[in-house]
Formats: sequence, C-alpha cells, structure tokens
Amino acid sequence: MRMTLLLLSLFFTMLLTAQEARYGILLEQNISTVASAPHSLNAVGAAEAFRSRSSWNIGLVSLHPLSEHIAVQTSVVYSNKVVEAEWAGPADGPVEAVLHFGYLSLSPKLQVYLFDGLFVNAGPSLDIKIDTKLEQRGEYVSDRDEVSSSNALRFGAVCSAGFMVPLVNGVWLAPAVSYDLGMTNTNDAFGKRYSSVRAGVQVYFR
Repeated sequence: MRMTLLLLSLFFTMLLTAQEARYGILLEQNISTVASAPHSLNAVGAAEAFRSRSSWNIGLVSLHPLSEHIAVQTSVVYSNKVVEAEWAGPADGPVEAVLHFGYLSLSPKLQVYLFDGLFVNAGPSLDIKIDTKLEQRGEYVSDRDEVSSSNALRFGAVCSAGFMVPLVNGVWLAPAVSYDLGMTNTNDAFGKRYSSVRAGVQVYFR
C-alpha cells in the first residue's frame, strides 16, 4: 500500500510541477510476453508454457526536463498482454485458450540522454487491473470468462532505450524498445508473473 501511494504521489507531483514539459501519445506493440510458470489448463499430461501473442498498448506520456541531460518521463498506458495455449482434453478434443490481461499502467521513469538524441530510462510501474479474460475455443468448447482471481494490482520495473528525433514546430518523435519486468504475480493459476518486450513510438508536442 505504501508503494502504491508513493508511486501515485511521485506521478502526480511530476504533472503539477512541470516546467518546459512536453506531452504526447504512445503506441506500442508487445512483441513477446513470457509467463514465469506453466499454465494449469491441461486435463491430462504435463503442464506447458503459454505462448506469446502480439498485442498493443496505447496511452499518454509526458517529459519533464530536470537538466540538459536528465528528465523524468511519466506515462499512463492501457496495457494489454495476451498469451495462448493449446491442449487436448480427455473428452473435448483439441482446445485453444487465449488469455487477455488488461491493465492501466502508471510509470514514472528517470530518463538520461547519452548523445545525439539517444536516451535510456528506467523506473517502477504500477498496473491497475481493468479486465482479465480467458477465451477457450474447440469442437466442444466455446466460452469467454473473466478470470476473477487475477490480482487487482501488479508491480513491475520498466527500462527503455530510444532516440529523440525533432520534426517540425516543436513536435518530437521518439521510437523506443522497452522491457517490462513483472515483479508480482498477475494470476497464481495462469502463469504467475508476466514480463514483456515492447517496441513502439512516442510523439511529443510542446
């Protein structure tokens, strides 16, 4: 609880004390999502790992300069992690399961500029559950259920590397690659902790 309050306090302090801040939008693709434990869906046979499935994140970002080479980036992002699995039940035949985790992610990061627009940043993330769905498809199975046992909060750490590219009239483009490390369980029965590699672009306006 204290960690949650600290992250929220830091996040909104950055928004309220901004000087020469830039604001923008973010669009990312989850290239790879990995669970820390196998799924428990198999009725027979050994448990197997979930396979990654591409998904998208979208949100708002802001950049608050502290000096020429250091800034604080804050973001509010709808994060949608998706994994899938296939198995054969004793009576149901082949079944495909697709698991969706939808979270609102708050993340303040310290950003350091290295040279020629190249930057790296890192910081904590707090994810608040929006929805979690389990889709199952098969000859005798077809349903979509909420995975109610998913944790309401997820804590993690995010690091990124990218380039700041000036365009026109104060508009900046920032393509970046990120790694989101899950540090607490998302769901105890379905994969536990989730981490993902993301690639995307941020567009900043002054």
